[in-house]
Amino acid sequence: LPSRVIHVSGSTVRLLPSGGRRGRYAALSHCWGSAGRQPLKTTQANLQNHLQHIPWASIPKTFQDAITITRRIGLDYVWIDSLCIVQDDHQEWLKESKRMGSIYEQAETTIAASHTPGCWEGFLFPRCPPPPSVEIPNFFSQCATDAKVCDTSEIQVFATIRRETAANTFPEFGALNSRAWATQEWLLSRRIVFFTKGALIWSCKAITQRETGERCYSVSRNTRWKNVVEQYSDRQLTFATDRLIALEGLRMELGKKIACEYAFGVWKESLPNQLLWQVTKRIEGTAILDPLKLPTWTWA
Repeated sequence: LPSRVIHVSGSTVRLLPSGGRRGRYAALSHCWGSAGRQPLKTTQANLQNHLQHIPWASIPKTFQDAITITRRIGLDYVWIDSLCIVQDDHQEWLKESKRMGSIYEQAETTIAASHTPGCWEGFLFPRCPPPPSVEIPNFFSQCATDAKVCDTSEIQVFATIRRETAANTFPEFGALNSRAWATQEWLLSRRIVFFTKGALIWSCKAITQRETGERCYSVSRNTRWKNVVEQYSDRQLTFATDRLIALEGLRMELGKKIACEYAFGVWKESLPNQLLWQVTKRIEGTAILDPLKLPTWTWA
């Protein structure tokens, strides 16, 4: 288990130091929200209270929904960043932020509140019945080329009457997709359930699929560093100083698999290629970090 988790089995919700114990837990991937409506946080002042009890009425709706889902899937613990890390202890925050990659990678599943812009809105939206669909004959299934592309001898084709729009059903159109920290959370998680406004989407290393059974090809699980940096740099950070820290978990996990030096967002093994970057657009509200602290050749 991570250093702390939220214990949700039973009637009392409380923060629990893991003390090295083993267990299965869910992790929440979410947007914190605007500066004026920040999530409930664990601080040095309320840490002891949270270890005893976190009143349900004080828990933001997004966190309540995550706790509900955690209970429904039979898990006792959920990890939520703002509650499980003491936010005003800078040394702890640095230590835990470096472990964040392994926290999401080792979670039983990641609950992604993809269409919720803040922690107070919740992500269990009112649902409409799924649109009617019917399987139709596929006249191309006997084509060897088509079969090889899909790695199967049969290809299912569905005709569906759609009422929802793509913006409501694909994680890429959700608020969470604009959050830079979500990059490593999505790429390192073994399993993710995306809660969109129109459907649930399941994603693991083998498949990404909508609750209706249709495959979904919108969620990128590409861990090539070039693709990671392109995705990541197109997303927003509340604090510009987090630009490299928010990728540290992913960097550490990749570093275990490749024997290569890393510095300031690039890998030495492919340094010439990784220096060939350019800015195609600037995200509103982003700032360039102090040039005295970072070399000019890094994309960060």
